[in-house]
Amino acid sequence: LAGQKIHLGWANREYIGVITSIVKYIEDSLNLFSTPCHSRLTALKEELIALERRPGYDEAQVTKCEMLT
Repeated sequence: LAGQKIHLGWANREYIGVITSIVKYIEDSLNLFSTPCHSRLTALKEELIALERRPGYDEAQVTKCEMLT
């Protein structure tokens, strides 16, 4: 009975270790994905801000919308 509890304890620790490794792998993968996306979105935001500050941008957008309708 005591031997079974010890065996079960080790099995549970091994299971928890596997789950922890999987979660860590998923976290690392998401971090690898997140970093380039964040920098790309930041660059895109800067480009949009620069476009919006250009003279005539609003007029061009209105004209474009009118042509589509």
